[in-house]
Amino acid sequence: MNFQSVCIILLLLVAGSWAYNPYFCDDEPAQKGPCKALLFMWRFNKQQQRCEPFDFGGCTKSKNIFGNESDCKRECLPESSK
Repeated sequence: MNFQSVCIILLLLVAGSWAYNPYFCDDEPAQKGPCKALLFMWRFNKQQQRCEPFDFGGCTKSKNIFGNESDCKRECLPESSK
């Protein structure tokens, strides 16, 4: 394997471990909302760079909402900070 191939493989590995999905993570954090359901969900707090739990009412336009902490971390946190 030549040097260029090794560099490309390393670049792909590093890029994959720093995955960040702005589609979900940059959206405003979901709020409880006006609906009456009571669901335990997770959202990404961009200012604090962490996933946090919240009680969700069932209605939101935000894409920043996750069913569990591991999904939130996988989409929004770099591998080194999990």
